[in-house]
Amino acid sequence: MSNSSAPVSENIGHSIDYIGQIYGLYRFEGESPYDFKERVLDVFINKSNASTKGLEVGGGRELGQAAKEIGTLIASDSVEAPGIKISSSKITIYSDFRTFEIEKEFNIVSDFPKKDCDIAPYIYDFYIWIEKHSEVWSWKDPISNKNLWLKACGLISNESFEGASAPIQIEEGLNKIGKPIARGSVTSLSEICLNEVDLESEITKKGDYYIDYDLGKVFTKDTGSGGVGSLLLSTYKRSVSLDWSPVSINNLSDKEWYESLKRKEIKEENNGYRSIGLSEELVNLIIKAYQNDGTHWFAKDINNTPFDINESYMFSDVITDEIESYYLDTTEANSPKRES
Repeated sequence: MSNSSAPVSENIGHSIDYIGQIYGLYRFEGESPYDFKERVLDVFINKSNASTKGLEVGGGRELGQAAKEIGTLIASDSVEAPGIKISSSKITIYSDFRTFEIEKEFNIVSDFPKKDCDIAPYIYDFYIWIEKHSEVWSWKDPISNKNLWLKACGLISNESFEGASAPIQIEEGLNKIGKPIARGSVTSLSEICLNEVDLESEITKKGDYYIDYDLGKVFTKDTGSGGVGSLLLSTYKRSVSLDWSPVSINNLSDKEWYESLKRKEIKEENNGYRSIGLSEELVNLIIKAYQNDGTHWFAKDINNTPFDINESYMFSDVITDEIESYYLDTTEANSPKRES
């Protein structure tokens, strides 16, 4: 008697499966060894950590889609300090990041789709505006049609510039900063950088220094003493790669994203707002946060009603009333209150 049962598709163990397990990755049913290999290799390209970017790339990789580069932006040579910043709520294009001069700002928060280009629901909207209107940035290569219709909120957080927030150590001789240096952003904090000269050949004595702003290099007088000093300066990139992940992390501390989740109730006369509440989406996020870590949060509202997810579900009261005080642990409930 012949066996008429249909063949069954099964994953067969492969060496890449054992490599993936080392990094906590497992092949999904039907996922080819080649696709799984791409996810495993992504571990070495996009580091997962507690930062917004780290959570986005790590989450996408765990769910089966490694982050991918969708395009590269090139800044115009005629622009002195170009900048681009991508957050969970906005894409901001700076004509001059030193003075926060904005060329264009796109709102990319949760509503899709929108016809208004300013909302930029898709990569397409952002791509077309850069192509037709930007005087700062241009695309290195066209973006594929498949990537054009990805949601813009999936763009991984990125910032093409770094402000002068901490001193950089400078040694006698050549110092390679590694990125272009923004003119007008340099402040000397040491004796080896007292007098900026126009040419490297003009460095004749201790204290003279020359900066190649485009190549990101600082030259000082080498006296042979091994002297060190420091500078405050801002750096930036003229080429920015945009990466996309299917996992988007929204931070409650992001003011623009938080404001977008407030629901405005219009007055009957249609001449203003009767009240402002929170959207169902944000309420669900708050509830989920308490459910995941109910032992960490304890608070009292203006009616002096305590709430703790492990003991009480008074969410309606918490959401409608202003929080008067909070505690970091339920054991501190009777301790002196901390004002929020």
